[in-house]
Amino acid sequence: MKKYLVLAGIVSLVFLFFSCDSTDSNEQTAKTCELGIGPDEVPLPIQVKYKAEKTGDGVITRISYMDNTGLTVIENPVLPWEKTFTLADTNMVKMSAVGTVKNGSLQIKYDAEKSGTTYSASDKCEQYIN
Repeated sequence: MKKYLVLAGIVSLVFLFFSCDSTDSNEQTAKTCELGIGPDEVPLPIQVKYKAEKTGDGVITRISYMDNTGLTVIENPVLPWEKTFTLADTNMVKMSAVGTVKNGSLQIKYDAEKSGTTYSASDKCEQYIN
């Protein structure tokens, strides 16, 4: 009888060892986000507002946008981020961003208006824990 109790104890320990998972089932992996809008052609001159926003734990590591000098890159911007200027030398509106999110969202967008016509675009990346 003692043999069966020892054997049952060993089987129970083996079962417990292999049934345990070292990772938390609620552990969420960060989603990599590559956002992009444009290039969109707009009439000149025009005032353009670029924006980058987050909800939750979203982080943007790089923003790129088109301005009068060409493509400008901002590393590790503080969110929310916004840039408004009059576009006069190039008629292309373009923006991109790279970041990560575990529980929330990242969004980039631009808005512009000329002679009653509105130009806008946006891109969003999101992931939420259930």
